[in-house]
Amino acid sequence: MNSKLIDREKAIELRGEFLRQGKSVGLCHGTFDFIHLGHLRHFNEAASKVDILMCSITADELVIKGDGRPYYNELERLEYLSNLTMIDYCFVNNEQTSINLIKELKPNFYFKGIDYKNNEDDPTGNIGFEVESVESVGGVVHYTETSKRSSTEILNKYFKKELL
Repeated sequence: MNSKLIDREKAIELRGEFLRQGKSVGLCHGTFDFIHLGHLRHFNEAASKVDILMCSITADELVIKGDGRPYYNELERLEYLSNLTMIDYCFVNNEQTSINLIKELKPNFYFKGIDYKNNEDDPTGNIGFEVESVESVGGVVHYTETSKRSSTEILNKYFKKELL
């Protein structure tokens, strides 16, 4: 079994251990349905800022990206994320947003892509609440400087609709 694959409760438990050891913890959260160069750069930048990088993904049944999504199921998404060397731990978040997870995990840093920097551009309105959650636990939101690339745009452009 891959030791990087944990559940949410274990992530919170480990966070406590890392806190006692004086280690900083960062969290990346998203669907991460179709990994591309933008994601790799995002994860590398995030990992360079913390001692431990955790990555949570949205559970399959909660992904609202359109028909046929997620393209890869949560076990497949966890498998490839856990094989990225810059990610220390990954797990499924069984909630629509990361807001409660942030409040429980209390990451030192919460990483989002540059495309989320302007909260007013977020159609879900959740980014503002995520920022508030991070700040409420003493963390910092860091927007990585990697260029914007979109899994949804890539899938819609290059994959036939019937495959999705």
